[in-house]
Amino acid sequence: MLRKTPQHPNALSPQAWAAFMPTPAQLSSEDSGWASITARRHQHPPSGYIQPPPLAAHFIVIHLDTPGDLGVKLNGQWLRGHSQPGQISIMSANQENAWEWTSAIDSLHVCLDPQVLKRTARDIDMAGFELMDGIGLENKAIYNIGLGLLDELRGEKLGSRAYVQALTQTFCLELLRSHCNLHPDEPDERLALSPHKLKAALDFIENHLAQNISVQDIAAAARTSHFHFAHTFRQAMGVSPYHYLLQRRIERAKVLLRETDAPISEVALATGFSSQSHFTACFHRTSQETPKRFRERNDG
Repeated sequence: MLRKTPQHPNALSPQAWAAFMPTPAQLSSEDSGWASITARRHQHPPSGYIQPPPLAAHFIVIHLDTPGDLGVKLNGQWLRGHSQPGQISIMSANQENAWEWTSAIDSLHVCLDPQVLKRTARDIDMAGFELMDGIGLENKAIYNIGLGLLDELRGEKLGSRAYVQALTQTFCLELLRSHCNLHPDEPDERLALSPHKLKAALDFIENHLAQNISVQDIAAAARTSHFHFAHTFRQAMGVSPYHYLLQRRIERAKVLLRETDAPISEVALATGFSSQSHFTACFHRTSQETPKRFRERNDG
């Protein structure tokens, strides 16, 4: 079902819309400082019906546990289906809506700023897209992104906001590729990172390992948008730009530890880490040993 609705004058923010849920959120991103996306975990009563005002965000339900029948009334038209754990449901923004369900569905409610999805669409030449509403949809990638967001709700980790931003970018691309009005069997070469742009990105990383560079900086060097770059780099290299940068910094650090007598604190700064403690933590996480132990093991 394709929807192309303008901004509704009475549409609520995700925070205000959440007040219409029958149970409070068990977990929420409200105080996490996330940009452009919110997530709340709700476990609803065994059956129910709600008719909240329109929502000024795209609404994606990540079904976590307890299967059940689900219905959503959008602008006067009912969609009904059966939803299982591992599936998703989608309601595009700014629609008159009502919901009913028949079991204590445990789910993650994700609200996405429509402007972010529009920007991503423009970056990949899909400005005319229409998001498709649906119940009990199969999309393992979006489900796994939901699990990633849920894990961040359980406790903020190092680099949490940057990680959520990366998840949001991939989330947008998956929605556009799988749940809009493009034919799923038509390959879109615009989603690929060209060889010369990939080389520009890799060269920039190699030449700036000692500096505090961001994914945005790398994307700019490749002359592509941040949103497009993050996804297409992973397609080309098998890892995210952040993890590739970290890998290269660790590999450069190993060379310095083996071939020089520079103090570990200097090695840390020479490979772009903010401090020796940060360097040691990242080195241990990727190599299962400390820089000191690595140097001792490779000495002579």
